Amino acid sequence: FSHASTAVYASLLDKTIAVVVQQLETELKRSTHQTTHSLRRTQAKSQLLRRLTQDAMTSLAARIAGFPKAQPFVFNLGVAACKTSAADIMTQTAVEGKSFPGEIDWRRNTSFTVFGFAYLGGFQYWLQVNMYRRMFAGMDKVAEMPIAKKLTDPFALSVIAKQVAFDVLVHMPFMYFPTFYVVKEVVQGPPADPMGKVSNGLGHYVDNWTEDQWKMFQVWFPSDLVFFTGPLWLRLPLRHVVSFGWTAYVSFLRGK
Repeated sequence: FSHASTAVYASLLDKTIAVVVQQLETELKRSTHQTTHSLRRTQAKSQLLRRLTQDAMTSLAARIAGFPKAQPFVFNLGVAACKTSAADIMTQTAVEGKSFPGEIDWRRNTSFTVFGFAYLGGFQYWLQVNMYRRMFAGMDKVAEMPIAKKLTDPFALSVIAKQVAFDVLVHMPFMYFPTFYVVKEVVQGPPADPMGKVSNGLGHYVDNWTEDQWKMFQVWFPSDLVFFTGPLWLRLPLRHVVSFGWTAYVSFLRGK
């Protein structure tokens, strides 16, 4: 080839290389743009998913936290049943030395669970929330007073004293204990006709009357002074806390 031909070929080669490079650069830019766009869309979807998840968790937590207030009766049923069952299991394992679950007396635990659900969760809620409002006029008003005012207001002190007196002199001796012994006899007792089980349960109630009432008074009289002096919304939660220890004690004393 002549010098001129070589120059032509070199020029064509340079132009070809330039075109290829330009195309490659264009393709690279397009690919980079698509990748960036895809990455941004992925990030946006991830952020949206994270936000939706956080909103769902927040909503779920809010519903769970608000459930006791929205459904206080249902919540109280569940807490009372679980509390009494757990207190009895704790007594059987920690105090009596039984292994879980093989050595647990499940019939005994069932009697506590049934009693906790039906009486403590159901009847006691109805009594202390619904009936107390009718029996002790001004209960809600007194519950909303500041503590300092309650302790100096004669009307507030009389309402508090009436509630405490009713609980330790009427409710616990003549409602709580008879029901406990009858339920225990129905679930744990030997086979018998329904009236026989009721009679046996009330017989145990009478036999243990003196010791039961003294132990009850020692626990519930000072506890009631705190419960009925405090705000209404705190009454049942505090009662459940004390009741857990009381149920464990009753399980140890009367569970067998």
